[in-house]
This record gives sequence, C-alpha cells and structure tokens, in this order.
Amino acid sequence: MIEAAVIVPALTRYAPVAALVLVTLLVAGLGQWRQRRARRAMQFALTTQSERVATLERDLAALLTCSRGMAERLTQAETQQRRLQTQLDKLTSNDDNQLAVQHAMKLLNSGVDLKNVTSLCELSEGEVEILQNLARHQRAA
Repeated sequence: MIEAAVIVPALTRYAPVAALVLVTLLVAGLGQWRQRRARRAMQFALTTQSERVATLERDLAALLTCSRGMAERLTQAETQQRRLQTQLDKLTSNDDNQLAVQHAMKLLNSGVDLKNVTSLCELSEGEVEILQNLARHQRAA
C-alpha cells in the first residue's frame, strides 16, 4: 500500500495544477452552457420572426386581392359616372335649346325684330328665321 507520507506531498505539489484544470473545465462548461442557451434563444427568435413574416405575407396577399377588387369597382363606377354625365349633358343641352326656342317664339310673336331675338336667345340668324317663318304659319293657320 502507498503511504500517506508519499501521497500528501504529491497532492500538494499538483494541487494548484488540479485546481487550475478544474476551474478551466468549469469555465469551459459554463461557456458551452451559455452558448447553447443563446443558440436556443436565437432559434426561438428566428422561429417567431419567420412566423411573423409568414403572417405579414398572408396579410399582404389579402390586401392586394382586396385592392384589385376595389380598383375594378372604382373603374366600373367611373365608367358609369362618365356615361351618366354624358346623358345629363345631353338632357341639359336639349332643355337649354328648347327654352331658347320657346323664348324666341314668344319674342317673335310679341313683335321683337330678328336681330334682337338672335342676340337675346343666343340663336343663329338661320334658326331665328326658321322660327319666324313657323310663327307666321301658326298665325296664318
């Protein structure tokens, strides 16, 4: 058997080295543990971000689909508005022309001369002459 007198001096001689080895192993183990922990946290963050990106992509696709539909409806509404405006302009123009003709007929029947009727009703001389002839035929009939 080995005597204590031989073991104790050997342990005291190698104790600082053994302590250093032990501390080194503990520090290395702690570093690996921290590294694994940081890797897991980063992996969790990456997974979370990937899920968020996927959600945003789905939302963007839905918004694009919606905006296309809105653009089509807006185009249809604009087309319908133009068509209705054209019809309204025609009706307004016809109403204005009818009012001018009626006013011109009243003036001609009341004896206003051709040039005054032309300027007052904003009609051409030919139009007023036709109306004047019509007024004469109506009076004669």
